[in-house]
Amino acid sequence: TFLKHSKGQTLMDMVCEHLNLLEKDYFGLTFADTDSQKVSELYSPWHFAFAVKFYPPDPSQLMEDITRYYLCLQLRDDMLSGRLPCSFVTHALLGSYTVQAELGDYDQDDHGSDYVSDFRFAPNQTRELEERVMELHRNYKGMTPAEAEMNFLENAKKLSMYGVDLHHAKVGYSRILFQASTMHSVLKYHFLLYFEESENLRLGGLHGIFSFLNKRWT
Repeated sequence: TFLKHSKGQTLMDMVCEHLNLLEKDYFGLTFADTDSQKVSELYSPWHFAFAVKFYPPDPSQLMEDITRYYLCLQLRDDMLSGRLPCSFVTHALLGSYTVQAELGDYDQDDHGSDYVSDFRFAPNQTRELEERVMELHRNYKGMTPAEAEMNFLENAKKLSMYGVDLHHAKVGYSRILFQASTMHSVLKYHFLLYFEESENLRLGGLHGIFSFLNKRWT
């Protein structure tokens, strides 16, 4: 039973116990609001989401398969939401490992010729992507679900935005600052917006040029 005045850690411990999760430090509970309200100011029921808090730089160092499984679920959600941008090739590769982990080896009698349409691999999923996923998946005969999830993580960790959680920190006249937290550092992404005159445009004679700067504090 979770009491009204219990601490958040108590709820987190209950969730981890329910999920049979021992490596708790990588995860947390999130709460999204729209009016900058505190949880105590809201009427119940309160809705929290279980999510990855710190993305391990080397997922192979995780001790348990269940931890890697929940990390895979988070990354799949990150890809679908656009928080983890991927190329077509990467979407196809990670999607094929997802199918192998969920369905196992390809079997013509069980799966037929169109068996991944119920999966979601990318924000704007196409038939071409699904066909490429199936083509790759058919080559994974004998790969266990745990091996498929490890291959998924080993490729996902190479993405430039892996483990980066952007937060809007400041808006200025010509500067937009986003702060991102990672396992070992804080990144600050500065988006500088300059305007210069351009005879080729008729939008007030302005041409926006974006430059991207990245500074790391460790």
